[in-house]
Amino acid sequence: NSSNLPFSYILRVPFTKWADIRQQITAFKWGGAQLTAKKMAGTMGINERVIVAIDHKKVVGIGSLVRQDIADLPQTPFISAIYVDPDYREKHLGTQIVKAAQSTAKRLGFKNVYVISGLDNYYEKMGFNYQGDVTDFMGRKMKLYHKDI
Repeated sequence: NSSNLPFSYILRVPFTKWADIRQQITAFKWGGAQLTAKKMAGTMGINERVIVAIDHKKVVGIGSLVRQDIADLPQTPFISAIYVDPDYREKHLGTQIVKAAQSTAKRLGFKNVYVISGLDNYYEKMGFNYQGDVTDFMGRKMKLYHKDI
């Protein structure tokens, strides 16, 4: 059942599959995935994590927990770079990745998480509250969301 895919939590430690997973993420045709792969190459912060959904050794979804996202804001941490392979969409995999990121943040001792997104009514369905508009590093108008965890 692809709606209950197993997750592998990838931490910044020596991990035999790290290079393969980073290579698969690099192959996604989305800029956020490229940034995630770049962070995996060596710029992950101490409390930053990459969450990867894997189906039969294939990376089918990603997300990350990062100190700072695509706008210069004091809030932290951010759930960022949520991406699901087109063949796995409409199966709530993105929601599962966001929930995994929230659980990870809570385990790390955080009481809140934030999201910057241009999506309408996606994060609200998961209990996030709209905080206001922000402009990202590329000059795009985005929305800032917050959730207590």
